[in-house]
Amino acid sequence: MKAKKKPLKALSPADLQVEIKSRLQTLKVTEPPKRQGGKIVASVDELLDKLRNEAKFLGKCNALSEALNKCLAQEFEVRRKQQLKEARARRAHYEAKWKQMDEEDRLHAEFEQAQQARKQQG
Repeated sequence: MKAKKKPLKALSPADLQVEIKSRLQTLKVTEPPKRQGGKIVASVDELLDKLRNEAKFLGKCNALSEALNKCLAQEFEVRRKQQLKEARARRAHYEAKWKQMDEEDRLHAEFEQAQQARKQQG
């Protein structure tokens, strides 16, 4: 709790020999453009039609997006296999270490038993 008792020294920028001034310069301030009025649609079909034809939002480059999805799926599969291989190698390494540690523990226990037997005999 010594930290609560220690006094804090207040320093000013002049004490630290630094100058505080704004380095940013405002070039221009404008309002964002006004939004266009929304359109009310009667059905989902009309909405999809407007998105597809007027907004060019849906259905654009379907072949390209399918090719991209296929490419990404292949890349995912390659990485999945690589990560699985690395995980199996790590697991084998850890299991070998565990086996080595178990063997060392067994040998240590045998050594301790032999020492106790010697003490009892002699």
